[in-house]
Amino acid sequence: MLIREVRVGVPLIGGQHWLGGVTYLESLLRALATLKADERPRLYLIVQDETLPHLALHEPFVELVDGVVHWGHRETMLAQAGIRPRHVFRTEAELNQFIDFRFPIPCNVLPGVCSGSWIPDFQHVRLPEFFASDEIALRTRLFTDIARQARLVVLSSRDAERDFRRIYPESTAELRTLPFHVSLPSRLFNEDPRRVQRKYDLPNEYLICCNQFWKHKNHLLLFEAFARLAESGRIVHLVCTGSIEDYRHPDYFVEVLRRVRELGIERRVRILGTIPRADQLQLIRRAQALIQPSLFEGWSTVVEDGRALGKRMLLSDLPVHREQAPEGAVFFRRDSVDDLTKELSDLLPSLRQGPDLAEENSAQKRNRKLIRTFAERLCEIVIEAHFLYGRPVRGMSPRLWAILGEPTSSASARCNLPVAAV
Repeated sequence: MLIREVRVGVPLIGGQHWLGGVTYLESLLRALATLKADERPRLYLIVQDETLPHLALHEPFVELVDGVVHWGHRETMLAQAGIRPRHVFRTEAELNQFIDFRFPIPCNVLPGVCSGSWIPDFQHVRLPEFFASDEIALRTRLFTDIARQARLVVLSSRDAERDFRRIYPESTAELRTLPFHVSLPSRLFNEDPRRVQRKYDLPNEYLICCNQFWKHKNHLLLFEAFARLAESGRIVHLVCTGSIEDYRHPDYFVEVLRRVRELGIERRVRILGTIPRADQLQLIRRAQALIQPSLFEGWSTVVEDGRALGKRMLLSDLPVHREQAPEGAVFFRRDSVDDLTKELSDLLPSLRQGPDLAEENSAQKRNRKLIRTFAERLCEIVIEAHFLYGRPVRGMSPRLWAILGEPTSSASARCNLPVAAV
């Protein structure tokens, strides 16, 4: 297949300030790695001078790409990190001669460059109260530029696509929805999660919440519900992982700790902060259930982790959570401590500490199908982008490109061609 001749550049995104971006790239690369070599494009991790400090977070999955390219003037730092760049480019023009398609371009647009602008969500529109006015203005400007200039926009959910169409009805950009699914390494299931449980000195039975301590993640509602359970005599423990820094509300974590003390649940709630992802996944395996109380998500990585591990989940009633539709999930009103308390009370008698090996095995079988769909859809988008940008697909004969790239052909017809057709 010609898809193997196509070179896709994957820029480093995310960092300590946004670990979700790192996890997204890992999910994308691990999904593509499940395809046969001739079914997927060649993948190159793009490292720029300004993203070098975040390289260490991406190192665990560098092995999944065909090469690392550096764009800038500080490539010696790559060598110091033990990574030898396959190619070094001084200018963006040189990079674009080598790379056929760039994705993801988060919340930005590269006019004239064959690329996919990626918009995870429209939180600043849905929940403006959680943003400073200057950040709202910046996001509005960036997203408006995308709507006006991008030829291809990739969104993580139908919920986000509906928002885009509502906010930018005049946009002529082609929209593609690409929900992601996590691919977990098989060695994860060969380890004993009790070892990690003991490492953090946790009780045998606990529920887990894996969110940054950002205000919209709704931890305070969760703590209120646990306090009510404690008042009724229910012995329930909660483990929380995730960064304790909210750049939008620097004092928020102090407020969180104060509220935990006021509620008298210090012995019932363990806040671990940022821990290695491998440890986090083992703690999810060991947990009785996973809780995601968030007031807003684009496409929840936490839910995808829970799905891949076959965990029972208690989720806030966000449209996107229902769109993700994890098997056996229980939903609660995200603005009601009464509803969350009731759902917790009803669910607790049926919960057991993990891992449930049989359920994990079933979940992995289901998840492999989702991962393949994710990978195949991404490959389709790669080829579609070439037609949208009028860029010949590498390896395609000029005659075939002249036919398939014919401007009189409808864009939708060209963009819906299966990968095998080219």
